[in-house]
Amino acid sequence: MLKAFHRLGLEVVHVPGSHYKLVHPEDHSRFATIPFHGTVRTETLRSILRGARVSLEEFLKVFNIL
Repeated sequence: MLKAFHRLGLEVVHVPGSHYKLVHPEDHSRFATIPFHGTVRTETLRSILRGARVSLEEFLKVFNIL
């Protein structure tokens, strides 16, 4: 997931324990907090995508390339 968000333009800015905090360098209103402790639930993924302002289709397209 981290690689996919990196390809979408978000960068890791902080790693507090078991989560990664990412922001877009040019638009700080685009952000994501990604848990790093196992499988991410569907609802959690949708919430992350909403905060990053990335569509599910766009994310899956980048994620499937990896």
